[in-house]
Amino acid sequence: MRKTLRKSLLVTTAAAALVTGLTIASAQTGGGMGGGAATSGGGGSERHQGSSGGGQGLSTQGRGQSLGAQHGGQQLGTERTGRALSEERGKALGEQRHGQNELRGQKELRGQNELRGQKELRGQNELRGQKELRGQNELRGQKQLRGQNELNKNRVGEREQRNLREQRSIGENRNLREQRNVGENRNLNVNERNRTGFAQGTTTHSKVSLNSQQRTRIQSVVVNKNFVSRFRVSSVNFALSVGTVVPRSFHLFVVPEDIVVIAPRFRGFKFFIVEDEIVFVDPVTFEIVAVIPV
Repeated sequence: MRKTLRKSLLVTTAAAALVTGLTIASAQTGGGMGGGAATSGGGGSERHQGSSGGGQGLSTQGRGQSLGAQHGGQQLGTERTGRALSEERGKALGEQRHGQNELRGQKELRGQNELRGQKELRGQNELRGQKELRGQNELRGQKQLRGQNELNKNRVGEREQRNLREQRSIGENRNLREQRNVGENRNLNVNERNRTGFAQGTTTHSKVSLNSQQRTRIQSVVVNKNFVSRFRVSSVNFALSVGTVVPRSFHLFVVPEDIVVIAPRFRGFKFFIVEDEIVFVDPVTFEIVAVIPV
């Protein structure tokens, strides 16, 4: 921009100098023509004194032509100078506008470059932030997964230990039940022999006594094992009381092992469920020996 202004100033100065030079040249040309006309008039006066009137007329006419030529030259020089000055001014104005356009273009280009750089920087920052966030999420996910795996391992270990303890407990309970069952079976065989012999000779009623704990456990097993639907009978035509003899044609069920574990005396006995009563029957005499509500 400064170079353009300096160039315009130089062009304007040169145009002014040109105009001044043309003006001075025109003035000198007019003066020379006037001097020549006067000298010519003087010579004519000395030579032809008799015709002085005609010489003065020619001198005046020559001076008028000289002034006209001088005026015309000055006007022509002024027009040329004005035209040259206008052309130079136009060129300077054009160069100034061109410089302004270049400056505006440079500013626009600089602004576009700055905007592009800002967008690229913003995009890079966003991309870096996304990568960092993704990395943090992956790291958090890995930590959570590792923690869950460790927790699952601990749970599996605890479950295995619990199963091992339960298996040991079941084995110990089974051994204990088997030992008890062996002793109870021996007693039961003896009792059955005695009862069989006694039943054949007499008709004395038998009864099995159960404590409250045994009754509660039998009720729980019957409900939890769904024995009600499996061993239920629709109706009976005899009294549901201890000592009542059940007809031998009546369908009876063998007492399940789950109940025998609670009350070993019922091993080998029969039973059925009717309405809300669990009825146990002696397999030899077919007498009702116990009635427990469900």
